[in-house]
Amino acid sequence: MTDTSFSQLSAWQRAAFCLSIAERNHVHVLMVCELNEPEAINSQPYTKLTNKMWAYLTGELKSEKNLQRFIEEFYQWQELNFAELESFGEQAAAITRQALTSACDSLFDDSLDECELVSQSIFELLDDLLELQGTGSQEDINQLKQLETDFQQEVLNKLQTINQRGDKSIMELRKLAGSEKMSSIGIAYD
Repeated sequence: MTDTSFSQLSAWQRAAFCLSIAERNHVHVLMVCELNEPEAINSQPYTKLTNKMWAYLTGELKSEKNLQRFIEEFYQWQELNFAELESFGEQAAAITRQALTSACDSLFDDSLDECELVSQSIFELLDDLLELQGTGSQEDINQLKQLETDFQQEVLNKLQTINQRGDKSIMELRKLAGSEKMSSIGIAYD
């Protein structure tokens, strides 16, 4: 979907790419947590880890041990709260959580590259959305796919201009992920 090979990225760049996808689609996790029955699920472990990952990538958070604590809390939270996927919304939230998981895993394992998987998962989700909505929405889905392709390429282009983890310009990726106030599948948020 993009012009740049993910294999050219360093571990922190792959983490930043996956984190950008998670940031753009955070609304899915928040919605599933809020709408959970019989009672809402606290989304703080997701939100806290997302914030800590950005802080670590920009150098604001220095302690890997501190970050690992939030990662563990997030993993436990996922295990306790998300055993089954029953709806399209839960599937979208699962892909978003997987993007955050991939960001964490990529950061600490140079050999791990899940960027293609994360990227493809978004496009497969859009294909599933088309299947749910019917062929009449093909043009809308194609438009969302193009927006996603453009977003991912812009993230990759920005990553190529940032030389190292700890560079404050990494926060531009977070701003980019939230700039349209819309998830990859067209869900608008504030």
